[in-house]
Formats: sequence, structure tokens, C-alpha cells
Amino acid sequence: MRSRGAVSVVALACAAVLGGPEPWAHAGLASWTTALPEAPAARAERRGVVILAVPVSPRVRIPGGRFLMGSSPVEMKLAQISCQTEILRDRCSEIAFLFRAEGQLHEVHLTPYDLDRSEVTVADFGRCVAAGRCARPGFEASDARFARPRLPVTHVSWEAASTYCAFAGGRLPTEAEWEFAARGPEGRRYPWGRVWNPHLANHGAFAPDPTDATDGFVGLAEVGSFPDGATPQGVLDLAGNAGEWVSDFYDIDGNGHGYSGAEETNPKGPATGGRHVVRGGSFREGPAFLRGAARGTTLLHQSPEVGFRCAYDVGAPPAPAPRLTRAK
Repeated sequence: MRSRGAVSVVALACAAVLGGPEPWAHAGLASWTTALPEAPAARAERRGVVILAVPVSPRVRIPGGRFLMGSSPVEMKLAQISCQTEILRDRCSEIAFLFRAEGQLHEVHLTPYDLDRSEVTVADFGRCVAAGRCARPGFEASDARFARPRLPVTHVSWEAASTYCAFAGGRLPTEAEWEFAARGPEGRRYPWGRVWNPHLANHGAFAPDPTDATDGFVGLAEVGSFPDGATPQGVLDLAGNAGEWVSDFYDIDGNGHGYSGAEETNPKGPATGGRHVVRGGSFREGPAFLRGAARGTTLLHQSPEVGFRCAYDVGAPPAPAPRLTRAK
């Protein structure tokens, strides 16, 4: 685990970014596709079982609305107490400024948008590289920790993430859009609810040894490995696994707050800045930093712990699906 004395909530442990040949140049996109796990329906067909497959959209419609963004003083204090129960313990008082950056609590209004159901994968990003639109990530093709096609792509800069989202017809989500998707109008603490559950996210043990395999993974997990940790709308992996770039610059005021406290509509954050916000925490983070309100940034241009997902502008919301009622 890296030092928390810096301004980052995501890992700063890596001093250098790995480089090397493109993994898709070695394996090829075709072999990546064929290497993906066999679909349950295909396995069932071989066993003589018929399953009606319902396609799952790679995007989730977030209907928009209003919510309270950020944290109250009480919630910030509870986050610090949560931090003190983790391995970092006494050092949590030294990084209280990280929690203050979640203030001030304020009302935000958002219009509807679509959001990727899961983080952008290595295979997804590989298609952009193959099309000549994206530069390869900064990991070595031989590094199995990062080169498997269903892992979230990491070692990508904010600029590279923005380029991919434009290639996919979208953009990086704003910090407000990301938080609303993670917390909902009811203000959930975690994507699944208010109570921490170590089995619902790929999390860390939190310094001095940040790896934690009690969730089944020492490092990155394939996207969608924690389906029970999804939001009620079905957005996956918003807590842990890979931290996620959002579009906003990271900034705090003279009181250490990230927000002015004023009511906002579709906010886009500061106009300028030296770093961008990272949301969601990573596989190295403890529960205090996997909350939907937790804010982070990184001094690294590319990080092995930071990936992204894309958002998409929409027009009128789609017609609601018919409600299913139980027969009485």
C-alpha cells in the first residue's frame, strides 16, 4: 500500500509505468474473442438443457433526478472511524483531509444519461487500439495481471480514457453522474446499500500490505465478478476493483472542501486544474474509500489501479418496462 500522506485515494505505490509490446499485437483480437468464457446458454445446450437467453445491455439508463452529493460532517466522521478500524488505524487522523474533500453536502439535479454497466475491459480498449484511435496502455503484454481480455483496462491516462469514450460514442461521466449512479436518490453509502459487505466488492486490506484475497482476488478481477454488489439499476463494480477516471478536475477550497455547498444542475466541476478526480476506490482500498461519496485523485499519469467507464448523452427517457405482478 502506498503512503496516504499524498493527496491520492488511489494507489501511488507504483513508481514507474510498465511499457512493452501491445498484447493484442501478440495474441490478436480474434484469439482474445475466442478465449472469452463460454456463455451459460452454450454450456447448457451441450448438456441438452434449453435456456431462454435475455440479452443484457452493456449500458444502463440512469433516469436522472436530484440527490444530495457529498458528505455531511457526521458522515465524514463516520468514514474516518471506519478507516481507523482498518489496518491503517492511527494514521487515519493524518489523512482526515481526504474525508473533508467530500464536503459540502449539496443538492444536485441531473438529466438522464446512460452509463456503461461495467468498467471498460482490456478487450474493449484493444478494439480502439486496433482501429488506430487509441494508444496502447502502459502495461507489458506478458503481464498477466493486466493483459487478460475481461479485466478492466488500467494503465490508461485520463486523456486516453477520454479518447476511448469518444471512440465509443460517449464521454467520461462527470463526478456528479458517477456519484448519483453509485448512491441513487436515497444516498446509499455503497452501491448495494448502507452496510459494508466484504463479499460484494473487490477490496483491499489497506496498508501496509494492501493485497487481500478474502474476496477471492489478490489483484484486479474480471468485470462483473461481484454481481450481488451491483446498484439497483444493475451497474457493476462501482466499489473497488479499478478506480475510475471521471471528467472533473480535482480541487478543494481553503477549508478543504471539494464543493461550495450551492445547489447545482448538471455540474461539470472546476474549469481548470492539475489533476482529475478518481472515483470508486480500487482492489487495494478498504471500505472507507469504497463509499459512493469518497473522492480521490492520483499523481500518476497512468496507474495500474485506475481504469474507467463511459457515459452517454440521451434524449427523452425510454418507455418504462411493464411491471410484473405476482398472481394472487
